[in-house]
Amino acid sequence: MKGLFYNPANRKMNSTFQPWGGRGGRGGYGRRGGRSGGGGGRDSGEYGERILQIEKIGLNEVGLTFQGFYDPNLKDKIKDLEFSRFDADRKAWIIPDDHKQEMIEKIAPHCLESNILLGEQPKFVENILSTPIPFNKVSKMARAMDFDYESERTVNKKSIEDLPPKIKDVAYKFQKQGIQYGIRKFGRMLLGDEMGVGKTVQAIGMAYLYKNDWPLLIITPASLKLTWRDELLNWLPSLRPNNIQLFKKGSEPINLDCCIFIMSYDLASKRYIDIQQKEFKAIIADEAHYLKSRDAKRCKNLIPILQQAKRVILLSGTPILNKPVEIYNLMKIIRPDVTPSFKEFTDRYCGPRMTPYGMDYSGATCTQELHHLL
Repeated sequence: MKGLFYNPANRKMNSTFQPWGGRGGRGGYGRRGGRSGGGGGRDSGEYGERILQIEKIGLNEVGLTFQGFYDPNLKDKIKDLEFSRFDADRKAWIIPDDHKQEMIEKIAPHCLESNILLGEQPKFVENILSTPIPFNKVSKMARAMDFDYESERTVNKKSIEDLPPKIKDVAYKFQKQGIQYGIRKFGRMLLGDEMGVGKTVQAIGMAYLYKNDWPLLIITPASLKLTWRDELLNWLPSLRPNNIQLFKKGSEPINLDCCIFIMSYDLASKRYIDIQQKEFKAIIADEAHYLKSRDAKRCKNLIPILQQAKRVILLSGTPILNKPVEIYNLMKIIRPDVTPSFKEFTDRYCGPRMTPYGMDYSGATCTQELHHLL
């Protein structure tokens, strides 16, 4: 089946800038949105390709979506498969995993004849899904981290019952579910609840469960430093004000008698060497979308520190899946061991296209698969 599968590495970049896609202008295949069948965002027709995208969207199923085109004959061939079904909510044809190869074989002749490519899922997708324990695979990064998460599944397993009474008795069911999710992820997680629903108490509860890994560093926008101190004292009655150091100046020395340190993003970026030397094993990053940029000095200074923490809790109430590129750094912080390269990620989820100002990664493709991975 040579020539059947789409390979982003072989994509031909059109040197002539076409703001609405590679073929057909506003009304052709390159149209934004188009008839993509739920693929989302910018379509693959930017470069004239017609792609039937195969996305991993469930534990044992894949979804088929038309990107950049629509072919009723191909749709009918998929519909005629006895194991296929159409999901109206996801706007995708659903195929069981164990029938995927059979599906490919049955539609391949039509695809080859009609110049339709299959967008097969990259290897990194299965790598992420098959590696639930961070740094569990033998690698240079795993040896450097030397974190024993495996034992936490049995011997040192955390529980909601270990929370301080004030949180355990007052937290809502969804907040306890968020903490339970964090336990399953060994304290490496992104809390993406909407603003105002109590992400702070979930983060404090999670951090408390891993108190053995303190001192705890909290990086937050400057305007929220006092709020974090007050919330910590409220939810953890055993803490005293002198246990918390809230940094106000860049020259302020680290108080070794404290167990919690609160810094703004700007100050943490300036003092990243001091933070590295302290070797924090537990870090909370509030409003983590502050770390979304590839080029910002703040991100270059802080992301390596966050990656090397044993427990890293990211909080963000800002929607980011409309632009998958904005979540790449956060994935790289939480699971640097399985996160693909920037190029692999953007080829799959961002529909990159060339503009007069350079490559544009603001598109969104295969968003259902990305949601499943997250």
